[in-house]
Amino acid sequence: MPYFTAPNAVRYQCDDSSFDEHGKSLQSKNASNCTIKPGAIGDNRKSQRRYLQQEWYNIFGIVAPDRPLVLKMVGLLVPAIIALTVPHSAFARNLHNRPNIIVILADDMGIESVGSYGSEIDTPNLSRLANTGLQVANAHAMPLCTPSRVRLLTGRENSRNFRDFGHLDEREQTFAQVARTAGYRTLVAGKWQLASGWEPTLPLLGASPGVAGFDDYIVHNLTRQEVGSRYWGPTLYRNGERLRVEDKIYGSDLVNAHVLDFIGADHGKPFLIFYSMFEPHDPFVLTPGMEETADIQARYRGMVRYMDLLIGRVIDRVSALGLRKDTLIVFTSDNGNDSRIVVRLNGEPRRGGKEGTTRAATHVPFIASWPGVVPQGSRSAALVDIADIAPTIADLVGGALRGPVDGRSLIRLLRDPTSAVHDTIVHTYMPTGRTPPVQYAFDERYKLFADGRFLIAQGDGSEAEVTKPDNASQRAHERLIKALGRFRK
Repeated sequence: MPYFTAPNAVRYQCDDSSFDEHGKSLQSKNASNCTIKPGAIGDNRKSQRRYLQQEWYNIFGIVAPDRPLVLKMVGLLVPAIIALTVPHSAFARNLHNRPNIIVILADDMGIESVGSYGSEIDTPNLSRLANTGLQVANAHAMPLCTPSRVRLLTGRENSRNFRDFGHLDEREQTFAQVARTAGYRTLVAGKWQLASGWEPTLPLLGASPGVAGFDDYIVHNLTRQEVGSRYWGPTLYRNGERLRVEDKIYGSDLVNAHVLDFIGADHGKPFLIFYSMFEPHDPFVLTPGMEETADIQARYRGMVRYMDLLIGRVIDRVSALGLRKDTLIVFTSDNGNDSRIVVRLNGEPRRGGKEGTTRAATHVPFIASWPGVVPQGSRSAALVDIADIAPTIADLVGGALRGPVDGRSLIRLLRDPTSAVHDTIVHTYMPTGRTPPVQYAFDERYKLFADGRFLIAQGDGSEAEVTKPDNASQRAHERLIKALGRFRK
């Protein structure tokens, strides 16, 4: 039975043993700590809770210590044979060509909520990722969650494949399908919201996590018919089974524990994890251990800090298993902050812009850490699209996405932060399937709408009309017109 670790170190499981966050047995014989109802979550794969005790066990996943003696001997010999017959440089190169990959997606979080970008909110674990990797200053998602998630998973501009809110066309190829075909174990954990359309007059059935390429999943919002809570007493589905969870259990803890379990299992194959976090999307709740308050600004900040704590657990698990140098961790968000939230960025108040078309709606954090490959503490001014994640993953796993693909691989940027990626990005924004699309192209400073509006970015995340064109704005206007032309039907 999987374990669940709460912030106060209480272990939630229905078994006679328990494990800490590093996979070490606590040998607790007291099953009274079990607060998940019996039979709620079944998992007979013992490898998911029997963590290997030596580094080469972790890498190769060949034999667990409780196997028969003959198998133990095989487990001892095989790594030695490999070490003698495979040149070390070639072996290291092979590992770095096919890393483990963890994509962490926040839900409604602009750059103003990340400490390393200058936020008043301290996010030490995200800062840890930024200090050991690359932070991108000009990364953009769509203004709303489903359009961003479809774009992220497929690498394609929404004019090609967005049909309705809450819907991912099951015919679309995803980065998880590419990774699974390449031999990766795949997991999605957290928010899904892609299996059925939201518009009653367009009864669309979308892709389940399994159809989208994930071997394993624990998700909230599998269908719109049964959403429920994501936080306290959550409605969650694990591999087709609805979990029965008590109200005193915080959903993000269960999802995080499943991610930690997955990282610790079956090291013979690389893994891909899409960690689609719940925080800091509304409702703005009190997180475990947080002092009582009704102020949504305080609650929001508490949710961001708790999200950062959960990310820290993931980093620590990867490091404890000796996998940090073989694992790329990417953090980004699906859109900007909720418009009710105001956070200071570099000392200046900034209101969220979710669902709008300003930069406050699309400007999101983007951090990538892969020690030994991505230069530590590097910063980039490149224009990055959330669609770039899919082709990047395809390149890393040795696969390919079917065209047309609008995102671009970030492999060069990961190694060289001075590299350029896009000179323009195009958004075709439709909140629902019945909403008339709004299309615009933009670069680091300028934005051109298909209806002719031409805007320039302001320091607070808003945009203003270009009233006095100069040479720079005229060149940008020409470039943006060409970009829009590529997607007009």
